Amino acid sequence: MASIWDDVVAEKAAPVEPAASAQGKRHKQDTAADDADLFAMDWAPDGAMQHKGKKALGKAVGKGGKAKAEAAPEEAEFMEDEDLSQLFQSAVERKQKTIKQKPPIGIRDEPSWLTDAEAGLRKKMPDEDEQPMDSTPSEAEEYILAHCFMNPETYKDSCLANIKGSEAVQSFAADFAVDIIGAVKAVSGLLLFGPSGTGKTASVLALANEFEAAVFQITAADLPNGAKGCARIDAVFSLAARKQPTFIIVDEADTLLAATAGQRVGHFAARWQRFQEGLLVVGTTNAPWKIAPKLLHGRFERKIHMPTPPPRHRLALMQELVSLEESEPTLDDDDWIQIIKATNGRSAVNLQRLVSTAAANAQGVGLPISHEDFAFALDREPPDYDEVVVKENFKFDKKFGWRCT
Repeated sequence: MASIWDDVVAEKAAPVEPAASAQGKRHKQDTAADDADLFAMDWAPDGAMQHKGKKALGKAVGKGGKAKAEAAPEEAEFMEDEDLSQLFQSAVERKQKTIKQKPPIGIRDEPSWLTDAEAGLRKKMPDEDEQPMDSTPSEAEEYILAHCFMNPETYKDSCLANIKGSEAVQSFAADFAVDIIGAVKAVSGLLLFGPSGTGKTASVLALANEFEAAVFQITAADLPNGAKGCARIDAVFSLAARKQPTFIIVDEADTLLAATAGQRVGHFAARWQRFQEGLLVVGTTNAPWKIAPKLLHGRFERKIHMPTPPPRHRLALMQELVSLEESEPTLDDDDWIQIIKATNGRSAVNLQRLVSTAAANAQGVGLPISHEDFAFALDREPPDYDEVVVKENFKFDKKFGWRCT
């Protein structure tokens, strides 16, 4: 029989028109010297444009077990090899006797923290060699499937190599493993933090595409306080257990999993056990310090900073976007240097809007994109740079950020 997963995937599998995106070449290792040679810059953003034209563009840039050991130390130290063999053999026999006394998994009482609904779902889960069983989803599961389960078609073309500033996430992907062998422990928690618009969610979706993972995306609106929110937490983890690998994206984790959300945080932590194989919970936030310590340090094992793009990434991103135009832009190296300086501190999302406005202005008069169009766009589109958020995220990264090297 078909599982509820087949029904959901079929329902959401309608083709989705992919959004136009710049497909750029991957820049693996750029040195700080390159940035210094190209652009000398400070962190504070420059002022907006006041006039059009190359002169106006340049002007705007300027603005802006102890007791037992003590009881017989000599015996333990001088024990013969034969005595050690007997000791280990006795330990093995005791372990086997303990295992035999345990009832089968299906007979043992379910842990007390599981709800009755979850206990029933677990007993219905098929063996590895059997086909998935059909089951009727609960009300909470129906909500999660309808509102939080992401259609794989929406991220099937996502690629980390095309996301500027995702180098640390790419390093995480190289180490991440779905199937764990031996003493290696699974990494089940990843936190991406930094200013808004820096590609955090896009990086998660690209990571999910790379591992062919199912994705649930939840926000504070999906998990209200009280029993309803707890039931939906149970539902998302139950569904994740039945379809692996699965990524659970927690958007605005500083709100959803804040230290003040005691009941929600406690229930979330109970369901999200450490080292869970086949599951990765990914939080995105621009204020990681607001997340409850129990989850911030106890579950999010990897914390990766995604700052606003540096000069080389801003240049690459805008040149890729401009290259989508049919007409060759009339921008020389000096123009680009002034544009890069004028966009200091802007996020990737803000830069996309900036190029879009410049292109629209050029198309309006039927000419290629020029420095006059960027001057117009810089005057029209305000920067989204937040100095406080940027500095606080850098401080957090210095103390808790994961280092991939």
